Amino acid sequence: MRLLRNCWHGSEICTFVELSASSPQALIKSSSRAGGIADLKQELQGWNWYEKTLFPELHEKICTTEVDKESYFRLRIRWLPGKKPVYQNGFNGNQHAIETCIRWYQENWPQGENSLIALHGDLSLDNLMFLGDELYILDWEHFHIGKLPWGYDLIYLITETLYFSYARDNSAKSPYWDYASGLVNSLARDKRFGSEMLRQPTEYIRAFIRENSEIWGSQQKTFPGKFPVTSLSENQVRDIDKRIGC
Repeated sequence: MRLLRNCWHGSEICTFVELSASSPQALIKSSSRAGGIADLKQELQGWNWYEKTLFPELHEKICTTEVDKESYFRLRIRWLPGKKPVYQNGFNGNQHAIETCIRWYQENWPQGENSLIALHGDLSLDNLMFLGDELYILDWEHFHIGKLPWGYDLIYLITETLYFSYARDNSAKSPYWDYASGLVNSLARDKRFGSEMLRQPTEYIRAFIRENSEIWGSQQKTFPGKFPVTSLSENQVRDIDKRIGC
């Protein structure tokens, strides 16, 4: 077993890679702290919802509990030998991944019953995995079900990806402005999206995270970089939304 991450991004979780003959077999996530245990239980709930709701044909569960004690909790997540987008590149080279995720979400993500919507909570490029043409969504520790806006996760995906492109080049002539604006405008044809989140998508995401901090636990305060959109200044947010909002 090899240590992969130790309390990454301000979490209280240790992540290991389980190896067999030097080949990865699974991710092992564990914690002995209250916050980490709560996050892992939330991740288990998210994986269970994801598998049951969106992949009912799976013959082998992806995520299972190995240890469940009051003072220690451990998950085993089956290794998915696919390819992840390079999230630091922003839109550069990641258009196919983004468009595939948007299309998959619109076709498959349920609107829920009694206005209860499932939220992944961190649908970034870094949490997408492609096995050939098949898309898997990873890292469900911020999963939540409640009276939440359908489509939030897609707006988050677009604005976080835009953040990394914006950090590299915020000039008015950069081609990613038209691309990001096109994505947001394409979502406007889907009446399930609220007009507010499309008119000011960056401000909407930033405000939603701040106003619903209980969904993201302590990570929002201990490591703001986990949710980079919240670190943008008021002027940057206005500049971005002026260019991409509809």
